[in-house]
Amino acid sequence: YFDSDIIVVDNISEFLSNESDFIASSYTMNMLSDVLAGSYNDDRNHLFNAGVLSISKKYLNNQTYDNLIKLANSRYWSGNQQILNHFFQKKCDLVSQQYNLTTDQITPTNIHNAKVYHFVGNNKIWNPGSYISKFDSGILRSIGLSYCSQLLKIYRQCCESISMS
Repeated sequence: YFDSDIIVVDNISEFLSNESDFIASSYTMNMLSDVLAGSYNDDRNHLFNAGVLSISKKYLNNQTYDNLIKLANSRYWSGNQQILNHFFQKKCDLVSQQYNLTTDQITPTNIHNAKVYHFVGNNKIWNPGSYISKFDSGILRSIGLSYCSQLLKIYRQCCESISMS
């Protein structure tokens, strides 16, 4: 599964050929550390961002569907991501963040290693206009204008390569 607000910029065959039953990219390194330490249990945190997932036939069935609906109806959730994290937290195999690098998690270390960029927030990089229309204010503050500019360059290069195909 791929959200509609992502771009794939590099080979992801390793992700696609992984045979685990449920695969997602770790959402933050802090959360990954918590998981490895066995202390992840807070529903308000996300183990993974649900924008890129691989789900095997083991979970693509009526029983999983019914259990997810039951969980969704059990209390108020802010979207599907918390439900999926809660349900799959002990069933999920985490892979590198390079397969789902959300724009709010950009760092000097990971910006050029990503294979998939996920443009989170209401404003999207393909919107016309200035940076304010392309990136939410929280993302502009958290990663800075320099990294937003680098993302814009990566996005434009991706668009150019697609149009030349």
